[in-house]
Amino acid sequence: MADKPDPDKKLVGIRMPRETWKKIQRLSEGTDKTPNSIAASILTTAVENVTLSPEDYEAIAKDTRAAIERNKKH
Repeated sequence: MADKPDPDKKLVGIRMPRETWKKIQRLSEGTDKTPNSIAASILTTAVENVTLSPEDYEAIAKDTRAAIERNKKH
């Protein structure tokens, strides 16, 4: 399924200062990580102590199932 998006991931666009993006790009240099994966890692670390409710997990599961169905249609 390499040509289809991962149904467990959500595509988001964020605006950030150009200086911050350049720093993320620099951070990725000499590594096997892309700037996008580094930004995602930073965000993941920033929210690791946030607790989700059972309703949140139900919404995530519903969205993932919907994404899987969309992938099947394309």
